[in-house]
Amino acid sequence: MKQFDKVRDRLVRAEKHLRNAQAGIKKYCAGVPLNRVIEIEPVTERQIHKFQLGWGIPAGVKGDAADFMESARAVLDGCGFAAAEVAGNAQARKCQFPIADGADRLETDVIRRGNCRDIPTEIVDHFRALQPYRGGNDLIWLLNKYANESKHRLLTPIGMSSSDAFARTFSATSVDIYELPPRWDEQRNALVLCILPKGATATYSIDVRVVVRLRNIEEGFVPNQRVSMQAIYDCVADVAKSTEEAVAEWARSRS
Repeated sequence: MKQFDKVRDRLVRAEKHLRNAQAGIKKYCAGVPLNRVIEIEPVTERQIHKFQLGWGIPAGVKGDAADFMESARAVLDGCGFAAAEVAGNAQARKCQFPIADGADRLETDVIRRGNCRDIPTEIVDHFRALQPYRGGNDLIWLLNKYANESKHRLLTPIGMSSSDAFARTFSATSVDIYELPPRWDEQRNALVLCILPKGATATYSIDVRVVVRLRNIEEGFVPNQRVSMQAIYDCVADVAKSTEEAVAEWARSRS
């Protein structure tokens, strides 16, 4: 349908930003050095054994990731506008793609407030069926959150994941905290392996591969889907495709 041409254009733009971000992340992860550092706490004199990154994620990579989120989010609202346009509302203002923090709030905070009133009821029902809320389709909900994030916070807070760390050997005379894989510490801008009490000693050989991932939106929140920029893109592409099909079926039923 010609009304969905802009949706497809936005999807192409989102994919371009996605590929740029993925390429930048790959290059960064392959090149950034990890330096083993032992930090001494001022008061307790405990030893913090950590892996410090040589440099942060480049601003261009953060920008590509943020541009991807904004473009992907625009695809969803484009679906709402295209549906309204097919229905004869070429100057539609209330054609928002509904997203909320829960199923109940989707109704009370978005739909019942008239934010979708220019979209045919059957298409609003289609959007409902997609479960675009927290605890439903978490990828759609997270996309909405990520699209409103500062580009500097999108990747940096979790920065480098350590889930691929592998301990060849580790031994210590005394340990307060030992974490494998090492924990990303935002304040220290490093992967923390262990904390030893004053005077303790440790020997270890550990491989750590730097990985960049999207940060957690909420502490303790566990999405019901695997979250990545690629997964979000695939989800948005599916929404665009299914919505165009639903709108085409709606139009045929009225011809």
